[in-house]
Amino acid sequence: MGSGAGKLSEASPEEISKAFAELPADTQQKVKQALDGGASAGPCPGPVDVSALTVVAKDYKGLLAQPESPTFKGALCQIYVRCQPYGGSDKSSNGHRYDSIPFANGMINAGMSCQLIHYVHQEHDAFFDVCKKFDFIIVRCNPGQIKADGGSQEKFDDGMRTMRKLGIQVWPSPDVMELMGAKDALCKVARLSIGLPDTFAYYSPESFSEGFKKTMAFQPRVVKQNRGSSGEGIWIIKLKAGNYCKEFGDRSCADNEVLSLMEANDNHAEEHTVAEFIEFCVAGRTSKSGTWTSKGAGKYLEGGKAAGGQLVDQRFCPRIVEGELRYNLIGDALVGIIHRKPAAGGISAVGGTGSIYTFYGPNEAKFKTLTTNFLERDLPHVMPALGLSDEPLPLWWTTDFINASPVGTPSDQEKWIVGEFNCSCVGISKCLSAYCKADTPNASFNDIAPDDLAEADRYGTIMGEKAVGILQRSKQGLGTPGVFKVIFLRHGESDWNVKNMFTGWTDVDLSEAGKAEAVEAGRMLKAAGFKFNIVFTSVLRRSIRTAWTALMESDNFSMPVINTWRLNERHYGRLQGLNKAETAAKHGDDQVKIWRRSYDIPPPAIGTSDPRHPCNDPLYRHVPKSALPGSESLAMTVDRVLPFWFDTVAPCVMAGKTVLVVAHGNSLRAICKYLEGMSEADVLEFNIPTGVPLVYELSTEMSFIRKYYLMDPKEVEKKIAAVANQGKAK
Repeated sequence: MGSGAGKLSEASPEEISKAFAELPADTQQKVKQALDGGASAGPCPGPVDVSALTVVAKDYKGLLAQPESPTFKGALCQIYVRCQPYGGSDKSSNGHRYDSIPFANGMINAGMSCQLIHYVHQEHDAFFDVCKKFDFIIVRCNPGQIKADGGSQEKFDDGMRTMRKLGIQVWPSPDVMELMGAKDALCKVARLSIGLPDTFAYYSPESFSEGFKKTMAFQPRVVKQNRGSSGEGIWIIKLKAGNYCKEFGDRSCADNEVLSLMEANDNHAEEHTVAEFIEFCVAGRTSKSGTWTSKGAGKYLEGGKAAGGQLVDQRFCPRIVEGELRYNLIGDALVGIIHRKPAAGGISAVGGTGSIYTFYGPNEAKFKTLTTNFLERDLPHVMPALGLSDEPLPLWWTTDFINASPVGTPSDQEKWIVGEFNCSCVGISKCLSAYCKADTPNASFNDIAPDDLAEADRYGTIMGEKAVGILQRSKQGLGTPGVFKVIFLRHGESDWNVKNMFTGWTDVDLSEAGKAEAVEAGRMLKAAGFKFNIVFTSVLRRSIRTAWTALMESDNFSMPVINTWRLNERHYGRLQGLNKAETAAKHGDDQVKIWRRSYDIPPPAIGTSDPRHPCNDPLYRHVPKSALPGSESLAMTVDRVLPFWFDTVAPCVMAGKTVLVVAHGNSLRAICKYLEGMSEADVLEFNIPTGVPLVYELSTEMSFIRKYYLMDPKEVEKKIAAVANQGKAK
């Protein structure tokens, strides 16, 4: 070492700079960390090249070395608000979120890589191009910060949704953040033991006015807006006169009845009439709303449901004055309980109101009944109840509980109800000493006390274990528990598609463009990580070639491929071989649409003596002659296809197999109609583009959850429009 130091001391600055430039990137990073000069640290080291992204961080202090051969490659995404002090209220002095390191180290300790990156909205496309190279992304961007930096939260969320469609795990995904964080989540879990059945959601002024007047006349209520934070817009409400009716629905409040209100953000009290409260909630401060001392602006329904405008109306539980319980969870593992008691005279225990916090371990005996009921009885049903059956539980999240039982109820009989779910960038409180504020502008990872850091690292380790388990299940094709997936693929463009001819059962091949579509479909399936256990296709070569091409491109070789005539295209009878546009010009667009897309009217049929009839084709020699059509309506196609779905395909899906069905526009429409419960009118307007994998997610009861294409939605729309325009007169 002494000899090396001597040589270094004799070298010129230029020689040192040249030698440094020749070092590997990870070695350069280690040198920079050792020098700790405070400048930009360079791209975060790891298996994925992230050099295309702007480097925001000054260093990666505390981050463990990435494994040489990670089981999965991940990223932790952050946002630095350039117009705010320290880059935002949750940042350490080096530009990272204050608790990012324990998250990343937990992944690394589990054998995965986890690189720290920042989202800069000016390089949105480049950012998501880099994200496509990861197996998972942990999002640690506080709500509002992307917008505060000048970006679009909606655009960022759409990017993350695209990652999910590509099979990349996102924790938490935009849909999880939205649906778990929305106040109407309380309505969706109302029938679980942790819910209250008399919980209502309002999305319009009319429903709010009618519903609230009825519930308020019956008992004290809590009305919660959806978009606030720290208790703003959460109102505890009582009738000043106390004249509640005996049975729900016996009466509704009059506009002039006086309400006693307390807002949860600061426990301040106000009095207003029913009409004034409704006006404030709907329109904000107006001449009809009276004078308000609230810090909020009202207008809780603004923008409607799509924009997050909603109010939730729930029974007031008087024992909230005793405090609420916050359960800190990592996936399905409870890691700690916090009892949060409001200050004397208050109802809300939000921070900054003088609340008293008491910390308990996950096995605290006094909360055993709630813990057992929640973790074992209700937790498996929470995500499905919220419409998130296809998503795993968040890595790091909280649930707040309120005691809804009368005073004196034995602890083992108490009913605790959910007050709120939160997975939107929940912080690790043990790391709070690492974030900057006015009196600690240089706070860093090194300021976390050893005991606190050990606890934070313990959380990170559990997160890593949960994350790798979910990713392994996904890799094995097991997916999310309780969710089945089946992938549909319409064959690529055929030679007769190019000529705009009615094809039906005519056994034509793919066009050159169709062959390219099949290749691209395979690449999309590979990018999404699909490994198939079984494949079903028709007996027509355009479908078979599409299936095998897509399978080879997606590295799927060792699985049975079942061919069946029941998945053939709809038989177009005497129309087969005719040009669609010429036929439309001769008979009219409306008549051709009836022949092509009517539900129960078949085109003119060909007889069994016609050489084109399938009974004269050796391909169908093992099919009863009476079963082979000379023409079909869509209704007849449905009747032909669904028995095969019920008897053969569906049992494979229900057995947990990853199933690919490669077929034709109408045979696939027949299955989709059934799965989604489409009306006869709806299915006529339902078009499936050629060569684009379509993923259906189904519950354990085989009911429809959602569907999505493995392609950019705008490109899918163009391809669907092209399909819809076939058969029109030019």
